[in-house]
Amino acid sequence: MVSGSVGARVRRNYTVYGDTVNAAQRREALNNDYGTRILVSDTTAQAAGTDLRMRAVGELGLRGRSEPVRVFEVLNPTPSDTTVPAHQTNTRGGEV
Repeated sequence: MVSGSVGARVRRNYTVYGDTVNAAQRREALNNDYGTRILVSDTTAQAAGTDLRMRAVGELGLRGRSEPVRVFEVLNPTPSDTTVPAHQTNTRGGEV
């Protein structure tokens, strides 16, 4: 990943380029297809641990990737919810 200011002095923008950014943009675009608000990768779900409640959406093909990517939806937390770690979900989109 590369980040920085790009452009001429009078028309400069800060931007980020790279595979991680491209994959995130493609997951964001899938929200419309799946009726979700936030989709994250398996890596992000594992890093979040039990801090966020998630539902496995499945293994999805992302343009530019040869292998399917495991994707999770971040669910709205409520005080009575119990958290299910991402590693305890199945690939069909349900919680174990």
